[in-house]
Amino acid sequence: MKLTSLALLTSVMAFGVSAADAPKQLNLGILGGQNATQQIGDNQCVKTFFDKELGVDTQMRNASDYSGVIQGLLGGKIDMVLSMSPASFASVYIQDPKAVDVVGIVVDDKDQSRGYHSVVIVKADSPLQKAGRPEREIFRYGRSRLDVRLPDA
Repeated sequence: MKLTSLALLTSVMAFGVSAADAPKQLNLGILGGQNATQQIGDNQCVKTFFDKELGVDTQMRNASDYSGVIQGLLGGKIDMVLSMSPASFASVYIQDPKAVDVVGIVVDDKDQSRGYHSVVIVKADSPLQKAGRPEREIFRYGRSRLDVRLPDA
């Protein structure tokens, strides 16, 4: 979390905006998946961090799903999203390249690489129990809620 916070703070500060031109409010998009009260509660530490470190009034904008955050970015109602899937980023970028930009990618502490991590979760009785590249296994993905770039299962 500290590395992520540092990357985000550095990225936001890198814009080089003078204090007079700096926004007084930051609209932070929160991705759906949980109930709104829990999501806002879980992100209070982020709000507190931005309020203190950036001197802004951080407003959390909760969306019921990814499409709400996408529309918020496209409509200028959301200024920042902490973690967004590559498909969501692409969806916004395809519609309006100026509406979204990657300003902070977490760097791996071990080898300084940048990237996106995925996790495969299996049932306890699955034959796929070892980490590494599964051989002769077929992975299927459900239809994306955004209906972009994921094959049908």
